[in-house]
Amino acid sequence: MIPGANRNWPQFWPVFVLALSGVALYLYSRPADRIPEPNAGAEIPVRTIYARQTTLALTVTAAGKLAPLTQADVVSPFDGKVAEIRFRAGDFVAAGAIVAIVQARDLDQRAGALQASIHAAKKDLGEREAELAAAEKQLAATRELFDRDLIARRDVEQSEMTAETVRAQTELARAHLAQREAMLAQTRALQNLTRLAAPISGKVGAGAMTPGAAVAKGGVILSIVRVDPLKLVAGLGGASLLRRGMSARIASSGLPGVIAKGEVVRLEPEKDSEGKNEVEIHVDNSKGLLRSGMAVEASIDLGAKEKVFLVPRAALASDDKGRYVYKLSDGRAVRHPVVTGAVRGDEIAVSQGIEEGDAIITDLKMINPGTRVRPMMR
Repeated sequence: MIPGANRNWPQFWPVFVLALSGVALYLYSRPADRIPEPNAGAEIPVRTIYARQTTLALTVTAAGKLAPLTQADVVSPFDGKVAEIRFRAGDFVAAGAIVAIVQARDLDQRAGALQASIHAAKKDLGEREAELAAAEKQLAATRELFDRDLIARRDVEQSEMTAETVRAQTELARAHLAQREAMLAQTRALQNLTRLAAPISGKVGAGAMTPGAAVAKGGVILSIVRVDPLKLVAGLGGASLLRRGMSARIASSGLPGVIAKGEVVRLEPEKDSEGKNEVEIHVDNSKGLLRSGMAVEASIDLGAKEKVFLVPRAALASDDKGRYVYKLSDGRAVRHPVVTGAVRGDEIAVSQGIEEGDAIITDLKMINPGTRVRPMMR
């Protein structure tokens, strides 16, 4: 042991601690010894646009499914069965065209009985007419004999009574025949009613009965829907400027590029539980491209202007809190909520949440609030 070492150690203790601290600081600050954070300082290249305000016509939109404006049911006037259906679902029929035939058993039986009755009545009338001819001939002969004073007056009166009785019986037989013929004509007319005509022009709806099926009096055999115009009934918000007679543009994702014309015909003043007003729009379908049940969106020009920013669809995101965009600010992506409006092709109008000149990020892959980003060179 070095003499005097224990006496001198305390005075070197501060120097020793300072030396150890320096070594630790050196080791920590060496780049090779640090554990880097993932993507620390990494910047994601993004595409951006600079917001520019523009003026657009103020519009509101309503979405829903098209429905027939008019539907007419073809019903059976009798109990019976469906003998024939002449059109299939979706076929177009003109008003007055025979669409179905019903076989009414009671009418057929009645017609058969009346025909037999008419045959018997004609035979009876023929016999009565023959008797009347004989009675009138006998009366004429009796009068001639009376004029020659060959018989008494009572003989002439007897012949007149006989002829009058036969004449009455003949008229009764003729009336009976006429009655049976009228009843048959009426039955034939009723049988003609079993040939059911389309009350309106349109397309045959789904759910028509099949031939051979039993049908009750008043039963619906098939329905015909009017396909021009069609109607759209939907809930609509922001309807304070909406009025009857305003024009609408009707579009459907099922018919890209096709725009139909519409007109607002009804607007309910009271709001529903969702705070919307019910609007009814009649849609021109003279070209026959639209169909009942098709999902469409109606855009209605309110006759006013609004200042908005048009933003690409790709720049907009949404969650349960609403829609938002990411702006480029100090090299980072900053989330901002926005209020959107009408759709213009691949762009959506934004009325709130964007200022003139804001740099809006248009590709949102790998973007989160605070992500470091840099705009790509154009």
